Amino acid sequence: MKDVNLERGEIVLRGATTKSGKTRTVPMSTVRLCAVVEWFLTDAVGKRKPTPAPLVSNEAGERIRTFRRAWEDASLRAHGYVPQRIRKTGALLPPSQRALGQIDLHWHDLRHEYASQLAERRVPITEIQRLLGHASVQTTERYISTTLARLKESAVVLERGKNFDPRPLGSSPIVTTVITGIH
Repeated sequence: MKDVNLERGEIVLRGATTKSGKTRTVPMSTVRLCAVVEWFLTDAVGKRKPTPAPLVSNEAGERIRTFRRAWEDASLRAHGYVPQRIRKTGALLPPSQRALGQIDLHWHDLRHEYASQLAERRVPITEIQRLLGHASVQTTERYISTTLARLKESAVVLERGKNFDPRPLGSSPIVTTVITGIH
């Protein structure tokens, strides 16, 4: 794929496919993302799709006409459901609609999770903004959710006279005693 460089760990997002209309390069920074890209690069029999095939394509390397339909089908299959559609319109039949509603996972949820996980690990918001391709930090702020566990740790600062430790969860104690320096 011309827009994927596995050796450098980069994906080029073409302006024609982005909301902003700007082309940008983003890192493939996680094992999960690399696995998804590898899966997209593979056809139905486990071989590499042809080079000119778009990254997001069907098993034969053909462009997916509607990403929403592909996402719905993949989500249903991943949860053990066989998608049932009306032949003429392609709309999901009620049993498949109900199953999809129970799954309640949307493609865009992955961007929110990505932003939230980066923020939890104290990545500067301006870097998260650039990774997501947002024009303003205010847009990025809407993507970030804070977990209840992190809020509880933050509240300890006031209650116990502690200092907040901005390091990621699990890397060190989150609070340290101000007066004695005991960890």
